[in-house]
Amino acid sequence: MDRRRFVPSPDGLEVREMLSTTSASGLNLFGSGTSSTQNIPITFAQKQLRIQKVPYNMRALQPNRYLPPELITQIQLGLEQSINTMVKPPSQALTNYNNVLRDITFKTSISSGNASRLNHAFEAVLRAAQTPEPALTTLVSSVSQLVTQVDTASIQPNFLATNDSAYILQAALILGQKMPAPRAPTIAKSSGSQINPRAFASPLSTPSFVGSYEFGTTVQMVNVHTGEVLGSAVVSSNNQYALHVTTPLAVGKYTLAVQAVDEVGHISRASQTFGLQIVPPKNAG
Repeated sequence: MDRRRFVPSPDGLEVREMLSTTSASGLNLFGSGTSSTQNIPITFAQKQLRIQKVPYNMRALQPNRYLPPELITQIQLGLEQSINTMVKPPSQALTNYNNVLRDITFKTSISSGNASRLNHAFEAVLRAAQTPEPALTTLVSSVSQLVTQVDTASIQPNFLATNDSAYILQAALILGQKMPAPRAPTIAKSSGSQINPRAFASPLSTPSFVGSYEFGTTVQMVNVHTGEVLGSAVVSSNNQYALHVTTPLAVGKYTLAVQAVDEVGHISRASQTFGLQIVPPKNAG
């Protein structure tokens, strides 16, 4: 018996879990919110690892299912093409997709018309997320082939088609997000003091700041008004960094932000801006 229920996911999609198996295996394929933490990939290496695991996760739905290698390669290519290129789709696009999913998921078989509806809804979400080419065409064509030629020929066509579509769509939306913005850092105690929650003062022309982000990324400090990178630091294995300003700053006020850069040059959203006032040293004559 197909004992599925709808569960929420962090990106607005409804996905299903097999109630008879998930509690035993501890498997959480879709980031459904049933676990206490969400393992969202941030760096390029983490996103590539998520892509590599696609066939493994798809086979978790049916361990011995046949997945054409060339088709899986195309799906993985589309996911890789979408990395850091998309925006969050509007809620209405996700609602429309969920409604289609909800309408057809418990039917005894999947007709060509319902397969077409599912694929159209899949494409509509990707378009709403501004998925660029060639990722859009690669994903839409390969998932359509998966649903209509592979899943519909299986002994569990509705189960596989709806779950495959939802799983790959959610993967694309997660991988397509830009890296999250770092939190604004704080000034190192040896470099200055905090004036208010979003402003610091320092008598040094090259002060140091400390903060946290994902291990392996590089955090850059940027002058918001000029776009100049004033210094950078690699985040250590404890997810902490110490950033030393390398461009000497004259006495005055600056508006700054930090941004993260991954291994291949993808840039995160910028942090909240913060102020820095360089003041003359107390012993300055």
